[in-house]
Amino acid sequence: MKNLVFLLLVPLAFALPPVQDAMDENTDFSAELEGYFNSSIANNSSIMLSFGDNDRTLYLFASVGIAGMNLLLDNMTHPTPGLSVITARGYQQDHLVAIPSDGYPDFVCDRGWFESGAQYAWRCDFDGDNCVEYESNTWVFYNGAVNFTFRNVSESVEFTSNEIEVPEAVLEEMETSSGRENLSVIIEGRVEFIYEINNRTFGADCASNLSNHTGTVPFSVNASFPVAGDRKLFFLKSPVLREQWFRNNRFDAVVLSQSPLYYAEILFDGNQSRNFTIRDFYNTTGAYGLVEIHSNQTSETGFTEYMSQSSPFPLQREDYNYTFIYEFSHRYSGLGLHNLSLSVNDSFLGREQYNETLLSRMLSYGGAYDEKGERLSNSTPARKSAGFAKQELTVIELSLGFVGLVLFLAFLNFWMPE
Repeated sequence: MKNLVFLLLVPLAFALPPVQDAMDENTDFSAELEGYFNSSIANNSSIMLSFGDNDRTLYLFASVGIAGMNLLLDNMTHPTPGLSVITARGYQQDHLVAIPSDGYPDFVCDRGWFESGAQYAWRCDFDGDNCVEYESNTWVFYNGAVNFTFRNVSESVEFTSNEIEVPEAVLEEMETSSGRENLSVIIEGRVEFIYEINNRTFGADCASNLSNHTGTVPFSVNASFPVAGDRKLFFLKSPVLREQWFRNNRFDAVVLSQSPLYYAEILFDGNQSRNFTIRDFYNTTGAYGLVEIHSNQTSETGFTEYMSQSSPFPLQREDYNYTFIYEFSHRYSGLGLHNLSLSVNDSFLGREQYNETLLSRMLSYGGAYDEKGERLSNSTPARKSAGFAKQELTVIELSLGFVGLVLFLAFLNFWMPE
């Protein structure tokens, strides 16, 4: 096992998600989990050996635990090539121990003891026929299957190693996981213990008499791991009609993603205009010592991140759901047509880019001038306006007597009783 120091949270920042490094390290470390016995989860059984009237019971123990996936990031895995589940498996077994005798040490009656001189031979004569018995060989086999299930796709492979790759058909189905769907792993079978016993028989000389004795210990373990998918869906939030006033240029986009994003950048006519570092990463070690990647969100502004159970409306022809929702807001300067791009990178090293061509215009008046007072031309990026025609006011001359008559009538109308 790794040094216990590594079981502490050791924050190590990375510029990129250390996906491949973690997978490589876990694959190398898996060899240390082959033969790792965990008494707290062990199952047991026994086997009885009979030597005439003398029966000896040997106890058998085996443990199989799921240590984790070779890729876990924020407790999620991802359909990356080489994705594997790693187990910690081990066993303990009794052996044919010599008949106890006061003042003499205990030892195992096995081939090594026998071929080295068979000291205290009488203590390994279990049936009292003046011929010693001993273990000639022992073997231990793991017989079982590992079942991987994602949605309606299920594949089983033999449990031949403590690192088992996820089958290709299951990986392909995982590529469209929403980010909340789980990969189920079930490992079932038995550990088979075989003892080859030489129950030597008396004759002209003690002759070998080999026989095999088998005992089994069952095991059944399961685990599930949330899966992040590959797909992303982009929407232009503003300007919705891809045309806007040049004094308030915006490029606001919404991204639905099946994996958490860690980096994004906005390109203006092919050149980087702004970038966003959404999260940084550090490593920890799990209970069995496997490397697990975790992240912290940064405090950078200009984006927001939400999490959703699923997409409530059909947004595409296929039924895909997205757990992670992002909004990016960006302002820029410029007139005319410009290409704006949003490039996003997810925590599992996936990358996609969204492009829009946006038109920025000035206002105009009179159908002839822009808002800067310059005359419009066919190349001026301004929205056209209607013109207007000039008209002369009609002059009406009134005599002083006529005005006095009007005032007299108004006064008379005011004072006359109704």
